[in-house]
Amino acid sequence: MNTGRQFLSVTWTNDIPDNEIIMVLRDIHGALRQALKYMPDPEPAGPVNLPEIKPFGYWTLQGADPNHIYSSAEWYMDRSYDRQQGHFLAWRYLDLVTNEPFQHHTPHYDLAVLHFPLYDERVEQEVMGVDLPGIAAVISTAKLGELSIRHERPAVLHRLVSHYVGRIIGIPFIERGEPDGCSGTCAMRPAHDLCEWLDLAKEETQRNVTYCESCRRQFGAQVASNQLGQN
Repeated sequence: MNTGRQFLSVTWTNDIPDNEIIMVLRDIHGALRQALKYMPDPEPAGPVNLPEIKPFGYWTLQGADPNHIYSSAEWYMDRSYDRQQGHFLAWRYLDLVTNEPFQHHTPHYDLAVLHFPLYDERVEQEVMGVDLPGIAAVISTAKLGELSIRHERPAVLHRLVSHYVGRIIGIPFIERGEPDGCSGTCAMRPAHDLCEWLDLAKEETQRNVTYCESCRRQFGAQVASNQLGQN
């Protein structure tokens, strides 16, 4: 029986526009489907399926007090938002996700999409996203407000989602030029600022490519490994 990660939970803050949430969910689905061609032969362990996408949004457990421990998205957000500095603390949030009872009872992937500026406490700077490989990621659309709505913003949002879905599944983060790093057009190439995210997104959009073949192979292997509880 499969005992690993069977679904991907998606949370988002209320200020994310509905049309962008639709894009995010579409892009998650598209990213996961990239693994289909490279799913390994499951025998004798049993069938391997793509993780189910569960769009929970800004959720509250039925009948629960939103301020009670682990009872709502609001509870997580309140404990991760630094009101004095006006940004969201990525690692504080990811620590809450890692230690939540839901992860122990039903292991799953987790993606949070925020409109707040996102701060990485480990590198001490604002970032587009932060991840725990093989488990969770949190991404921010705050910087996308600097881009044109018609073309640039959707392209970078697509790349942002695709990159961090790959990281959630467990595709290794390797700088270009390093052994086994992405050498071709691929959303797993790291970007360090908004201009680089945009440049890489334009290149991938023009070539109609999300992941390179190496990353698609890793994607399929990681989906199977994580789902079967082998890692």
